[in-house]
Amino acid sequence: MTIERRLIWIWGALALLVAGTGGVVAFVIHAHDRDATATLVRTLLPVATAAAGVAVWLWAHRLPPETSQLPLERAADELAAQVHQQWERAATERGLMYPAPIFLRWRWSRRQVTSSVTAAVGRTGGARFAALPGLAAVTTERLQSGGLEDLFSVYGGLASGRLAVLGAPGSGKSAAAILLLLDALTHREAVGTAEGRARVPVPVLFTLHGWNPTSEFFSDWLAAQLVRDYELLRARAYGPDVAARLIAGGHLAVILDGLDEIPEVLRPVALRALNEQATFRFVVLTRSDELVAAVGDAHLRGAAALELCPVEPGQAAEYLANCQIQPLSPAWQRVIDDLHKHPDGALAQALDNPLMLTLVRDTYRSGDPVDELTESSRFANVEAIEDHLLDRVLPTAYASHPGRPAPPYNLNQARQWLKHLARHMNDEGTRDLAWWQIPRWVPAWPCLLTTALVSGLVAGLVFGVGKGLAFGLRNGLVVGITAGFLYAFVFGFVSALSGRHPRRLGWPPWSGTNIRTTLVFALVAGLAYGLTNGFLQGPTCGIVDGLLNAFVVGLVYGLVSRIGGPSTEAASPMDPESSRRRERQIGLKFGLLFGLVYGLALGLSNGLRLGLVYGIENGFENGLAFGFGAVLVSSVTWASTLSSAQLWCRNEAPVHLLRFLEDARVRQVLRSVGPVYQFRHGRLQDRLAGTGEEATHTLPHAVSMSGRASSNRHFNFHSRSTEVG
Repeated sequence: MTIERRLIWIWGALALLVAGTGGVVAFVIHAHDRDATATLVRTLLPVATAAAGVAVWLWAHRLPPETSQLPLERAADELAAQVHQQWERAATERGLMYPAPIFLRWRWSRRQVTSSVTAAVGRTGGARFAALPGLAAVTTERLQSGGLEDLFSVYGGLASGRLAVLGAPGSGKSAAAILLLLDALTHREAVGTAEGRARVPVPVLFTLHGWNPTSEFFSDWLAAQLVRDYELLRARAYGPDVAARLIAGGHLAVILDGLDEIPEVLRPVALRALNEQATFRFVVLTRSDELVAAVGDAHLRGAAALELCPVEPGQAAEYLANCQIQPLSPAWQRVIDDLHKHPDGALAQALDNPLMLTLVRDTYRSGDPVDELTESSRFANVEAIEDHLLDRVLPTAYASHPGRPAPPYNLNQARQWLKHLARHMNDEGTRDLAWWQIPRWVPAWPCLLTTALVSGLVAGLVFGVGKGLAFGLRNGLVVGITAGFLYAFVFGFVSALSGRHPRRLGWPPWSGTNIRTTLVFALVAGLAYGLTNGFLQGPTCGIVDGLLNAFVVGLVYGLVSRIGGPSTEAASPMDPESSRRRERQIGLKFGLLFGLVYGLALGLSNGLRLGLVYGIENGFENGLAFGFGAVLVSSVTWASTLSSAQLWCRNEAPVHLLRFLEDARVRQVLRSVGPVYQFRHGRLQDRLAGTGEEATHTLPHAVSMSGRASSNRHFNFHSRSTEVG
């Protein structure tokens, strides 16, 4: 439908509504037969409601005139600002800027994962991408080796536009990706002119978990991720499908982490899909062995494959020494000496990656026996040292310190709950802990039953009090109990149909589930209303009222659920807490609007037939009852809270699970990536999810009572420019 035709329909529907309302009001003023007037109004009410629904739906889905649509370049600039804000915060959280960098280098991978170097630089198949403004085209010699200060110049000058970064677990791939993204955004901002910025794509970073390349085009999946995490891309001022148009127009570059974390059978399919569908610059980060296994004939054609090198023992020793108070304590000096004297020893091999180096730094404090790591009788191999360091994470995070508030959760509680969370995540094969998916971990019927009982109790109280004042205590109790039971059935049933997905960024598009929920809600609500009124006014009136109510409630539910949508002044990228807050706001908005519109429509209908006072009272009662129930049904926060209570009953989580998750993030056990949480590293998640009794020991008293503030703990990769972890 064109913009002009939409406007014609909008103004036509509004004119019909105004004219009809004016005619009814004039008729009522001059009419002498009140019963005939009430019948006419009850007949015209569905027409007026339908006209209002059409007008609101068309207005909510209007398109701005072409002349007023904001250009894609502005959307790209706004997105760049939000991406920069998001990942700068993440870099600070992970300690990538402070206190000290880990020197890390890369080299051209000798593994069979890609085509020749000449294909990457464009000598065999031509250059697909020109070098970004201010950068030189990458040469074959430039791809042989380098430090992470060179990674951005490779990304921006690579003719093929395709880059694969390989490495062992804990080698710093994710940290390198974040720093590459920040460097690219800084370079884009430095270009200055709008024309220059338009030639520099906005880098976005996502994990590949959740993409099924056998059934979904990569661009469709990517657009959905962008809309999920960046609310501004739903702003109507940019026109429809702005995320898809940014992708198709070459305004974005994509950094993809976690290829090794999608199902093994899908990895070759994903590589083939990227070969065929990616028309933009992209970077893939993955573990080396998993990429080798996935390649076969599905390698990334033309990609430059760069493999992160292990940290040399001397560099590891220098890093640890720089992180300590000088002069070094005897215990720390013995560790430094061991790294220099035994470069092939178990300790040097264990500390050849940023993950383990930062664990040593953050879990051993001043006065702790860090030199125990040099005891070959206790730590005879790399695995023993790695397991020991991973096991120290939780005791360090939940240690008490003199003069500081005690942690809200003790070590045993935190370990128990985090183990269960890790197991649930491993069962689902994911590194993302999405708070809105917590209800999937427990049976659905307790949540549905509780929703039904709470909404039914509220409806019963509202109707019992209202009808008791109007028709006496006995009738009030009968109506209240009946309404409570019927409304409990309504909202329990609708809750089962509505699904468990969050509406964090606006109302979902029409789908079979949405339409089915609306129809069932309307019919069951009409039945409940009709039976309730049947007790007071007879079965015939109850049937008529029920049918009318079903029509009105269905239309109101449908049109109200379409209202909303972010503006161009959208909030910053969502973290878990802000996504919860946004979801609650949308649920309350929906319940308030639904209760208000439905109450007014029903009150007007019954008021003209049975009197103004009764109409207002009846509209208020129904609006309050249905509005409250709609809030519960539409709220994923409500469902996740009930699910947390179920997990608490099974001793798998605290009552306030989301508060616990946020506290774990502050203590650097978890991290936030957009609206989801992740463990600081997959190795920690896997360690906690183990079926054995790992990590059951506690730290010595000296560890729990000494050291720096917990706010200074960073289980992360530290790097900047030429040095990174």
